[in-house]
Amino acid sequence: MIEGIEPLYQRIADAITSALPETWHRAWMDAIYYPDNMLYHSSYQATESGECDGIETTRDARRAFDEMRVLFVNTGKVPWGRARFEILSTGKFNLQLSYDDCDERGFARFDEAAEREWHRQVLAGVATSLLGAKPGPSSGG
Repeated sequence: MIEGIEPLYQRIADAITSALPETWHRAWMDAIYYPDNMLYHSSYQATESGECDGIETTRDARRAFDEMRVLFVNTGKVPWGRARFEILSTGKFNLQLSYDDCDERGFARFDEAAEREWHRQVLAGVATSLLGAKPGPSSGG
């Protein structure tokens, strides 16, 4: 465990849960680090079999992901290019980090067509895991 990472988990969880409606089952926030920019996306499911809806999290959640990445670098670990913080309504959470399809500096490689297709699927409620289906990498960490 990296010293100082737990408060970052809490900040991300707080930002996600504060953006949710009263009833929800599962929520997550994705962060993708490209060489020239970052992409953040948050969604939730109201029920276990329900469709996904987007939510707007606070800037503090994005900062917490950025600080987490810096912690990795400062402890000599390779930075990840993609991350997903998922939380269940029970309070359990999971952080998935992916190094797949990243350059030597830990930045995700950008594939415009694949990213456009993934976003189309998200909007259609089809894509449920950035880290489990293309264009995102398979789970890693």
